[in-house]
Amino acid sequence: MRCLVISPVPTWPINQGNAANITRVNQLLQAAGFDIHFVYSALEGVTSGAATAMARQWEQLDIIPHCGVRETSGPRGIPLDSWFDPTVADHVAQLCARSRYDLVLVHYVWMSAVCDVVPEDCPVWLYTHDRFGDRHLMLARAGISPEWFSVSVSEESRGLARADLLLATQEAEADYFRSHVRRPVHVLGSLQTLLQRPIGRISRKAALIAGYIGSANPGNRHSLQQLLRAIDEGSMADPNRFCLVLAGPIGDSEQFARPYVHALGSINRLDELYRQVDIMLNPSVGGSGLKIKTVEFLAAGMPLVSTTDGMMGLESTHPALACADGATVAAMLPGLVNAEERDILAQACRNSIATYMKAQSAALTRLLSTLPAFAKLQ
Repeated sequence: MRCLVISPVPTWPINQGNAANITRVNQLLQAAGFDIHFVYSALEGVTSGAATAMARQWEQLDIIPHCGVRETSGPRGIPLDSWFDPTVADHVAQLCARSRYDLVLVHYVWMSAVCDVVPEDCPVWLYTHDRFGDRHLMLARAGISPEWFSVSVSEESRGLARADLLLATQEAEADYFRSHVRRPVHVLGSLQTLLQRPIGRISRKAALIAGYIGSANPGNRHSLQQLLRAIDEGSMADPNRFCLVLAGPIGDSEQFARPYVHALGSINRLDELYRQVDIMLNPSVGGSGLKIKTVEFLAAGMPLVSTTDGMMGLESTHPALACADGATVAAMLPGLVNAEERDILAQACRNSIATYMKAQSAALTRLLSTLPAFAKLQ
């Protein structure tokens, strides 16, 4: 079986949640028996090293340099196809004329125009990743600058209708999509291998060490700033009592510099961070969609303190997994200096992720059963 995957996000380096999720979905399709033909519309550019790595990941790889201007949404949103490069549609049309695919998987609604060039007898799935209809308004209400992609609800619905089947990352979004377009909607989040918690941290410079990793996008910056302001006002601002280790580009900004904050910089593997901390934090506020980092933290066996936004799509089995905002996250930290309290939290996190992974595995099985090519193998 052959699957054509079209994505504006590369699968290497895997340094963002969306890249990790796209990679994982490809791997799951490979495990189900598909050869992956990965077409990367290089919206984010590509290095020779990344191109080489992606060529090793998938059976076939095409990289299409992005032509056009990447307009940011601003306060009013932008037209649906603003980020779409028409040369991608031309390329995919040529591929489909030369070869037959059993499935075409398109990532992100702004790439949906490519659905129109796929032959009618080939199933086309659109992996939405998030809700982008009026996203600029939702972010503005949360105090976050709308610097990424956002369209009107009607424009988003037009893009969704181009596909045969829609994939949402969590149930709330699936319900939203069902209310706006007549297409089958399945929920497929992030399927990860559950691991044992890494060996305890290397040093004990503070009574409690927490970790956070992220890009420097507006949502992450806003959420982290809210958390740090709350910590600054409490007892955990003492570097002998608490240390926050920041990994990834989020730690590069001077606005987050504090005596209790340590910027780790870029890392190649998440366990480089996990081995230095007692707990992980996700203070995410605003936005929507499944937070891939939350799934990764829990799947790795790490105790987590998160907002309800950070746990979207997962069951909150402990008060520390249902914090209202950064201030509530900060309020949880003093109690977690106690190792026994951390162990209780860790067990709750294991329960949450086990339930989630069981549901995602069943969802994948149901999803694959909709494909004629897959049904023939059963």
